[in-house]
Amino acid sequence: MAASSFQAFCVCLVKSKDIQTYAPSRSRVPISSDRWLAGCVPVIRREFHQGMTLDQCLASSTLQQCARVFFYQLLRGLKYLHSANIVHCDLKPSSILITRGCDLQITGLDHSRIHGERVTIDHVYDNANQCYQAPELMLDAQTYHPAMDMWAAGCVLAEMINGCPLFSEERCTNQLYAIIKLFGYAPGDLMDGLSSGNSLPARDWKPLRKHISTSDNEEQLLDFDPSIRYPAAQAIEHVYVSLYHDLADELTSDKTWSVADLDYAEWPVNDWKTLILSEIVDHHELRNGYQQPVECSN
Repeated sequence: MAASSFQAFCVCLVKSKDIQTYAPSRSRVPISSDRWLAGCVPVIRREFHQGMTLDQCLASSTLQQCARVFFYQLLRGLKYLHSANIVHCDLKPSSILITRGCDLQITGLDHSRIHGERVTIDHVYDNANQCYQAPELMLDAQTYHPAMDMWAAGCVLAEMINGCPLFSEERCTNQLYAIIKLFGYAPGDLMDGLSSGNSLPARDWKPLRKHISTSDNEEQLLDFDPSIRYPAAQAIEHVYVSLYHDLADELTSDKTWSVADLDYAEWPVNDWKTLILSEIVDHHELRNGYQQPVECSN
């Protein structure tokens, strides 16, 4: 593995480890009362004995009575991640796990970025799941922002409500055109990042409810303008999920990441080896109650 690839791998590993370290003891973003899940648990247990990913759940048509509670749990998880200044950047049904007890887990943090970290072209164009990407990623966005996750959450909610993906494009340019085709042009100067925009027929911006069955909460997440989209902390208070909302049970992170924390990305490979070995030893020390000296050879 090249040194740069090894360093990039280590950065992702350390971020994921720290997120888990500071996560609540039940990292799967649980619901606090089983009465809300009464209609969901029997369905999940009958269809998938060992649990499933959300895309498997969608394929099995088990979401009609569970979409609202799953979406609340998703918002709860995003609220926690965003409070740590972490942007997931790859939210999609296959990165959302549903357990037999209907607890929801957000996975796939290897693509996560820190709020304010510069957008990389390879991340935008190499991502295999373009249909959940926010339009600003295809319109020359400079930095990562939690609003990008909220767009993806809106796409996931639309899929749960309607039983099929809102978008199904695999290429970045096709995805942007699909958004424009469905909604029309964005208002004002939001299209300035699209150099070929004038070659497309102009359309008025259309409310989402004109196209699919939706909720007001979903429309606030699927706004072309990221500054207007509901943040997770606001979306979780919406009437759509108000039955489950409990501020005391919606934890936030004790640690907040910043772009300055990425200074270690340029560490020499041997320093990374020492750090990773130290983390492994610390993990075993916590589990088994012993300590070993940390040494790392070239």
